[in-house]
Amino acid sequence: MADERILIADDEPDVRDLAGQVLRNEGYTVQVAGDGAEALEIARTERFHVLLTDMKMPGMGGLETFRAIRKIDPDIIGVGMTGYGTMEMAIEALKLGFIEFIVKPFTPSNLVEAVNRALTQERLRRENVRLKALIPLFEVSRSFMTNIDLDMLLHKILDTAVTETGATAGVLLQYDHDEGYLTVAASRGPVQSPESYFVALADISENPVLSSPGAVLWNASSGPLPAFCRSLVPAGMKLNSLLWHLLQIKEQFSGFLILFNETETPLFSAGDRELIAVLAGQAAAAIENARLFAKMEDAYRELAKIDHLKSEFINIVAHELRTPLALVLGYSNFLDDFLPEGEAKEYLNVVTQNALRLRTIVDDMMNLRYLDRREVTLNVDSVALRDVIETAVMAFAPLAEDKHQQLSTEISDDLQEIEADQQKLELILGNLLSNAIKFTPEGGQVRVNAYGGEAEVTIKVQDTGAGLSLPERERIFDRFYQVEDSLTRRHSGLGLGLSIVRGLVELHGGRIWVESTPGQGSTFCFTIPGRQPTQTARA
Repeated sequence: MADERILIADDEPDVRDLAGQVLRNEGYTVQVAGDGAEALEIARTERFHVLLTDMKMPGMGGLETFRAIRKIDPDIIGVGMTGYGTMEMAIEALKLGFIEFIVKPFTPSNLVEAVNRALTQERLRRENVRLKALIPLFEVSRSFMTNIDLDMLLHKILDTAVTETGATAGVLLQYDHDEGYLTVAASRGPVQSPESYFVALADISENPVLSSPGAVLWNASSGPLPAFCRSLVPAGMKLNSLLWHLLQIKEQFSGFLILFNETETPLFSAGDRELIAVLAGQAAAAIENARLFAKMEDAYRELAKIDHLKSEFINIVAHELRTPLALVLGYSNFLDDFLPEGEAKEYLNVVTQNALRLRTIVDDMMNLRYLDRREVTLNVDSVALRDVIETAVMAFAPLAEDKHQQLSTEISDDLQEIEADQQKLELILGNLLSNAIKFTPEGGQVRVNAYGGEAEVTIKVQDTGAGLSLPERERIFDRFYQVEDSLTRRHSGLGLGLSIVRGLVELHGGRIWVESTPGQGSTFCFTIPGRQPTQTARA
């Protein structure tokens, strides 16, 4: 109550002073005026919640005083005092917005009760306005959260602002910082819509009205309209009031939300200002999100372009290397049959071994190319998974022995045959075993575990290597990603093996993941459905 202010206008000093003292005793802040003209001058510089006015005063009467003050402050409520009056006066007062009447002579309790009732009714009315506004705000918020179409969002915000405030027209201006222009992003009703016009940021930041962080109400007594507003008002519109709000996010100006009302239309209320403040915030956020989304799209397009160039480079290199590599291996094998044992043959073996390493890299490149182009075909057949695992382990046993590692298997006794592409399964297991042995130190352990039923089987390749951190686990299946620094790493390869493994597992309809803790090794796990939907599937 202490925050509520009351302006009393009465030409009778005794009544005026008594009413003022009674209301001050109740905790209200009170100003008094001897007539309507004085009350109007006070209202030009100070804001009040209630005008308590005598209906009959010399010069400007209570009705005229209330009508004039409401043009300045549309939210003020009226309580009339009268010793006599007509039905016509009462009807006109109610139309204007008077809530209560007190008949002279009155007691202090009559006065307090009337003012309290008026303020209570006004509080309830404002609360109802706020509750009513929650529905359109909810709709806007839902659109805001589920749609990235900036044009649609801004029109939705502006439509809500115009509809809920009863404005004649509205416009949403967006500021282009690169060009220094305001452009009409959305409009509704009779509004001039110039394509764009220059507005210097200094003109806005140095103008306290334009740069105000809250809603700004303009009417004829507020002075001339800002230039950018005048250019929006169409010829013939008799402007009564205008409400605008700065669009700003992270202290950066991004435009204005502006509402217009024509002559004879009531001024915008406090509820309208609260509503436009919320909508202006959503509009500014929508513009900022659209800007950030556009930057993200540009970045993704650039990344996609780089990735495409990288893939094309791999395709060209792999294709160009295959023929000379085949010739190197062919002539190496030819020479091996003719050279006697000795130093020359040892040199030839070095050439052959490195050519085979190069062929593995080329094969990885080609496999990646086929996966990218969805040219990989699954030749599905019944596969004894136990045999595939044991064969793969036997093939890599010599490599593990060279590093004094223990290579073992743990295969469930009830592991059944599955329908899969055996050659692709061998490639998957080969890559995982090769990695496990490569990154496990000498004397470590590598174990293959397999279990499952008809619906799905799970294969795990566990090592006792250095393990992976969380960021490494999230990227380990990305192509070209290598855990070690590319300049200091000790192990060869392009970082394509695990990417190919993931593609082949997913081609079977399975899943692949890694479980790892730094310093405690890693376990690469993948699943294969027990039954494939068709005998042959194409990626």
